[in-house]
Amino acid sequence: MNKITLKVPYGIKYISEWKEYSMPKGHCIVDKGVTGCGYTEMCLMNSLNVILCSPRRLLLENKAEQHVQDSNILYLENDMSDSSDLTEVKKYYEKMRQHILDCSFKGLPVKFMITYDSAYHLINFLKETNQLQYFHVVADEFQSIFLDSYFKPNTENSFVESLQSCPNVIYLSATPMLEKYLVQLDEFKDLDYYSIDWSGSGYVEIVRIQRKRTNSLGTEADKVIKSYLSGDYPITIDDNNNVVQSKEAVFYFNSVSEIVRLIKRNKLTSDQCNIICSSTNKKKDNNNARKIKKLGPGFKIGKIPTRGEKNKMFTFCTSTSYIGADFYSTNASTYIFADPNLRCLALDISLDLPQIVGRQRDRNNPFKNNVIIFYKTLRSENLEDREQFDEIQKERRLKTDALLSIYYTETNDLKRRALMDGLVAQAVYDNYVNNFVSISKNTGLPVYNKLIDIANERAWEVSQKDYQDTISVTKALQELEHTEVVLHLDKDDKVMNEFLDDFYSTGVFTKKLKLFCDFTENNKDNLYLMKVLSFKVPDPRFKNYYNFFGLAGCRARRYREDLLRPELLDILKEDELSSVITSSFKPGDKLGNKQIKEKLRVIYNNLKFSKNPKATDLEQWFDTRPGKVYSSEENRWVHGLELLSYKK
Repeated sequence: MNKITLKVPYGIKYISEWKEYSMPKGHCIVDKGVTGCGYTEMCLMNSLNVILCSPRRLLLENKAEQHVQDSNILYLENDMSDSSDLTEVKKYYEKMRQHILDCSFKGLPVKFMITYDSAYHLINFLKETNQLQYFHVVADEFQSIFLDSYFKPNTENSFVESLQSCPNVIYLSATPMLEKYLVQLDEFKDLDYYSIDWSGSGYVEIVRIQRKRTNSLGTEADKVIKSYLSGDYPITIDDNNNVVQSKEAVFYFNSVSEIVRLIKRNKLTSDQCNIICSSTNKKKDNNNARKIKKLGPGFKIGKIPTRGEKNKMFTFCTSTSYIGADFYSTNASTYIFADPNLRCLALDISLDLPQIVGRQRDRNNPFKNNVIIFYKTLRSENLEDREQFDEIQKERRLKTDALLSIYYTETNDLKRRALMDGLVAQAVYDNYVNNFVSISKNTGLPVYNKLIDIANERAWEVSQKDYQDTISVTKALQELEHTEVVLHLDKDDKVMNEFLDDFYSTGVFTKKLKLFCDFTENNKDNLYLMKVLSFKVPDPRFKNYYNFFGLAGCRARRYREDLLRPELLDILKEDELSSVITSSFKPGDKLGNKQIKEKLRVIYNNLKFSKNPKATDLEQWFDTRPGKVYSSEENRWVHGLELLSYKK
């Protein structure tokens, strides 16, 4: 494998901005280095004829929605993977032929988007019409060829076979399959391997991963959901030193059944949930859709919102949906749930996790690179000795060789057909438990499917090596590039959580105020803690009493509200303007700037106060937070202020 490193120049954010870069010819692997660098977008918008092959229909639907105005990009959405109807295939061919003619007439490059499953038909059409040499084929997220082989090995093997007849193929990924697996396949082992290095571009973002071991993924998910429903949102400070709340949560939970149980337990509505998963289950036709529909009216399989489209509070994603897709939430947090004891929930840390983190595309989202992963470690009864596994693999390979030898040495046509029927049946129903024989879609003959062999190897390594214990998980996380693994809560977050536990564990006001005053006095120079405190303790009384009386004054009055409140009102009444202002406005008000100015104008005129009113005048008496507020008078959202508390 010939490795070539390409260093991205400083100041380049997206690959399309790098004018010196051109897509390589021939067969090669391209490690684009980071997610979100726009490589797929460049393939769709450059001047070359491109076939973009994707492992996921949802990914292509997401891309198609973003390019509805680009007439030269055709998404071939019909799934022809299992079609033997010649009439349907002819219709499919005619659609391809017409698209090429339309693009030629307009002088535009031809772009096709198609799934791995259906690419066979498009490649055959271009071969038959002698046009394949004019196209670059891009196998996007090609690591899925290996990962999906565990579930649909025949499809993936046929896809790789089909690509061998194409003159120009780029196997593209930000998380390529590990080299030790690539070199085991003839189709990959001798390819040029282009690694795009973004370290000098100035745009590499560090991902912050917080991991938490648990005995129950469902319990942890319930806790997150309940905190959002109660308005207790995650908080961070953005680049402009403003407090931002995460009011949306994206859950990566690779089990539709578990997602359904979560929704039922927490009594979520269809207005609160977006469930993104595959629409079909080949073993049980459309099983996922039926499960989701049973949740009640309005529940259905959702889609990935496009840029500017409103997101729901909770988005639930399975592994069939997130690879390569673009999410544009401005405040969504990311939660991952992994269980190596169930193969469907065994997250591949080196391949799956960077893909998940890279889904949030909006650079204005301060939570986009913060991830919490809840995981289980492997139970003792599920531990599988390496020597034992190697013996099983060896036996499968021997059976594979024996079956292929029998088939290709058998001269009796009836026996060969009977054996072929048996091989087809076992490939469909036995899930390759006993051997690695597949039926080639190109030749119709049985072949040794090395992909399913490798998929078994990787599945063992993920569950048995990465999740043996907490140390193994942490080590696997730390080996990821551009990541910071948070082993413990930050000191500030720990201090805040300890305070909140004490504060909300008592219902006695005097105790609450004492805790509040002590905490504020000890941390008043910590901007982060003070800003978070205003969100976590929204009741304005605590801040008002501390601001006006200080720690000593509150202590002298024994933190009793019946002593503090009358004195506070007397202080406010000492100034006539202050008295009118504080009686006309109060903490908790959310008012538009226009409404504030009109109320102040009346007050100033009545007091013969010579001043032009401005909404910001209220900052003399109140701590405020600017933002959008709903104006019932104007029947729309307008710029305004939220009054948080009285200012000392």
